Amino acid sequence: MNTVGSTWNKWDLHVHTPASFHWEGDRFEGKTPEQKDAICNKVIDAMNATDVIAFCIMDYWTFEGYKILNDYISRHPDATTKRIFPGIEFRLDAPTNYRLNAHVLFSDELPLDTLDAFLTTLRFSGPVERPVTRANFIALAQNYAGDKLRLHGFKIEDRGNDAKMLECGMKTAEVSRESLKHAIETVGKEHCLFILPYDTSDGVSDLDWQCHPYSDATLMKWADCFESRKKVHVDLFLGNGHPTKPQIGLDFIENLGGFPKPVFSGSDAHKTSMYGVYPSERATWLKAQPTFKGLRQVCNEPSLRCHIGDRPEKVVHCDQNPTKYIKTLRLTKVVGSLLDEHWFHGCEIELNPGLVAIVGNKGSGKSALADILALGANSHCSSMEFLNGERFRRSTDNKAQHFEATLLWADGAPVQIGLANDADLHQPERVRYLPQHFIEDLCNEIATGNDTRFESELRKVIFEHVPAEKQLGTGSLNDLLEYLEKAKRQAIAQLQQSIQSLNANIIRNEQEMSHDTVESYKKALALKQAELEAIDKVPLAVVEQPPEDPDDETTKQAVEQIETKKEELAKINEQISTLQTERQELSAESASLNRLLGHVENFESQRIQFIEENQQEFEDAGFDINTIVNVTINREPLTERFTAVKAKLAEIAVLLDGKPATEEEEAVPGLTAAATVCDKAITAMQDGLAAPQKAYQAYLKEQEARNKRKAAVIGNAETADTIVYYEERIKRATKVIPDQLSELREERRQLVRELHEELVSIQVIYEDLYAPVQKIASEAAESPHAVQLEFDASVVNTGFETNFLDFIHKGKKGNFYGEEESRTLMRDLLRSYDFNSSDEVVNFTDEIIDKLTNFEKDGEKVPISIRSQLRDKKILSDLYDYIFCMKYLDIRYNLRLGGKDISQLSPGEKGALLLVFYLLLDTEEIPIIIDQPEHNLDNESVVRLLVDCIRKARARRQVFIVTHNPNLAVYCDADQLICCSIDKADGHKIKYSTGAIEDYKINNFAVNVLEGTYPAFDNRRKKWHKPLLAYEATIEEVGD
Repeated sequence: MNTVGSTWNKWDLHVHTPASFHWEGDRFEGKTPEQKDAICNKVIDAMNATDVIAFCIMDYWTFEGYKILNDYISRHPDATTKRIFPGIEFRLDAPTNYRLNAHVLFSDELPLDTLDAFLTTLRFSGPVERPVTRANFIALAQNYAGDKLRLHGFKIEDRGNDAKMLECGMKTAEVSRESLKHAIETVGKEHCLFILPYDTSDGVSDLDWQCHPYSDATLMKWADCFESRKKVHVDLFLGNGHPTKPQIGLDFIENLGGFPKPVFSGSDAHKTSMYGVYPSERATWLKAQPTFKGLRQVCNEPSLRCHIGDRPEKVVHCDQNPTKYIKTLRLTKVVGSLLDEHWFHGCEIELNPGLVAIVGNKGSGKSALADILALGANSHCSSMEFLNGERFRRSTDNKAQHFEATLLWADGAPVQIGLANDADLHQPERVRYLPQHFIEDLCNEIATGNDTRFESELRKVIFEHVPAEKQLGTGSLNDLLEYLEKAKRQAIAQLQQSIQSLNANIIRNEQEMSHDTVESYKKALALKQAELEAIDKVPLAVVEQPPEDPDDETTKQAVEQIETKKEELAKINEQISTLQTERQELSAESASLNRLLGHVENFESQRIQFIEENQQEFEDAGFDINTIVNVTINREPLTERFTAVKAKLAEIAVLLDGKPATEEEEAVPGLTAAATVCDKAITAMQDGLAAPQKAYQAYLKEQEARNKRKAAVIGNAETADTIVYYEERIKRATKVIPDQLSELREERRQLVRELHEELVSIQVIYEDLYAPVQKIASEAAESPHAVQLEFDASVVNTGFETNFLDFIHKGKKGNFYGEEESRTLMRDLLRSYDFNSSDEVVNFTDEIIDKLTNFEKDGEKVPISIRSQLRDKKILSDLYDYIFCMKYLDIRYNLRLGGKDISQLSPGEKGALLLVFYLLLDTEEIPIIIDQPEHNLDNESVVRLLVDCIRKARARRQVFIVTHNPNLAVYCDADQLICCSIDKADGHKIKYSTGAIEDYKINNFAVNVLEGTYPAFDNRRKKWHKPLLAYEATIEEVGD
């Protein structure tokens, strides 16, 4: 038994021997036994000289050549190690204008008389079906008319020559389909393979299926295998489809009976020198043990086990990467061990480079073998299932210290390590090990939502698949993303600053037009109006101007002086008013100029920061940043005006308030002081008047004072706490601000949209980076049983619920009243919006504000203040900035399985997702070892999630799986089974029996372990009902 399992080898399943009538060279016919042995020796030597592992003798109409060779080999068992199968070539009755060739390959374990029984069951087609005998070949040819004889290269006079008539009969005879069917039944369908040439000599591809669709469909379904060399046809038979016409591939498989079939390309050698020499170098490569059971396994999995052409990719990969394939594992006790238990001592396993399934009952050494392979290949995994402190490395009886393992790699390099030793963390891993505990730990990390080891692996794999020219010299995905996102993150920061400034403006306007503010204005206005009315209500006794006494010159002059002083005071007050107005305007201008200068300084700081941060990057690109970023800042107009304003304000201050005396200068009186002096002078002059005139002057003074008080109460739009001021504020709050506020809010919506679009542009960067891995995943999902693995980059909420509700007092009136109620409402809101859409993000922020400003009660909305809902020390501007600057949104890349987020997957599906990731996308080509990948998965999920991934992974790396599931060992078509058993009575002696799935003993062991014995499996098989499918499709023209 070949213990390494199924491996790729060349097979030549169409050769002839000296018993064939077309043979070129010495023939068996008429030779003595000694001469036949000599010919057999030449034939065997020719076979041995090839790199072909198995041959099939396909002589026309006879098994004689096989019998002679078989007899020779039975007498010379050391003559060859090649497997030689019996076969026969003949022509089959078919509606063609040529002779349709057909082959039958037989098990080499069949008795020779069974082969004879097959031949004697065949019948020539025709009105009278005759057995296939020498006499009937001759009789058939002798009955041909002269023109038919001449058509096949014979003459009428050849009818008397039995040898020529025998040749003619063999060249032209056709077997009836019915007799072939009976002959196959005689042998047993399980002991032979019916092979039809397709595009080789006289193949079925030339049959006119449009004229004879039934014959075409019948033959295509009947045949077990086909002979073909053209790649387009080989791909169709193996289920790989048509390169440009997908539907043809589907129709073709349907016409075969609904499943792929193997393709062979034999040498059709008619001389020994042509053995193993394939036409057009289209060799037949089969991955199977060189047995008939191996051939049957090829029929079960033709797409995985059959290849026509140059060396299969797996063979090439193994040859080019010998340091990545474990060839042999040896286990022995360490020298001087006193342990009397056997355990692993003496175990030696030759390992297959493809898919190795480790099976066995519980406690039979499966996980132990996985741990040992991982340890020997320096896996850094600390979650060993067997080699741990609770099992084989227990401190009380550390059995591991008594054993050592030697791994021999395909390059011949051995690695030896004691089972009690740990991996060298300073050396690279040479194997990827995924034990159960490791997968479960990763799943638990994913469930908690924390930054996980898996996310690190995910980032690593995404980065490894990014083309080198797009990695931009960075060393990791994080570095690359930081580099690519930098400008967009800066744009986002600038937009957030603009939104913050806009929020401050909006808050001022909202406060100005709020119900409370308007009501306070109205109340203040009412008070001022009452104050005005109160002034008018105070009686003012009218004093008439005394008549002028022409003789009282003194009084007349005094009155004139008072009037002159009043005019002087009026002029002074007018000057003061003008200067005060000018000072107010200049002060506002000074503040504005100061702010503008501050903006310029900030811009200059940003320019300097930009240059400092990016100068090296520009230099690396070969540019001088100062020639690219050339900004001119001219502060002179601002500073000149600012200086002039400051000087004018100082001048006004002197004019109004005067200037005290100094040692160098005399005091300069101000207008305010002058007005005071003038007013006092007027009062003094009025006090010196006679009683009537004095009373009149007092009346005028009181009237003027009352008018001033009224004017002060009425005021103007700029003077606070006046009637006009409050009227203007009310008017502005009710008529002007609402429109302005709508414009400001719309401007904010636009900034929110722009900010989100910047986030989406970062999302596009993510999508571009993971496009290569998505392509691999999408191609893997093309299998009918595979499930789609998707990489998803999206704009996601990262904590809005918690952070937003932290602003809100849950005990105050509002829509967010109550701890649980507020969380339920917020979660419903978050689920209602797609944060990948700019419009929906804008709508989300609008609804949040609506919920804060309108209390929903009994189906109606009642306006409510946001401030009234805030917790102590929480500021409205901070809340607005949090909502609209959207720092709670970020880009996250994630894996989805079958359209489901990781959070929605079951524990088993999460584990499967991790395995699919490692099997499909991991760029490492080192061996991968998986302990029970089916854990927590039902059988349907195993097939749907894992089978195709495992099949694909073994094409580029060595794969080991420890499994109890037949779907993984059998449906994945393991190249090698390692059957584990332990004899506890014999010192815990562990045995690892290895071989191909087609090996009888290995197959029987696997059935017992995986299916619960064959009777149990057969019982289940009888009870399941497989749906029947009707196949009526025809073959379209596919070309070369």
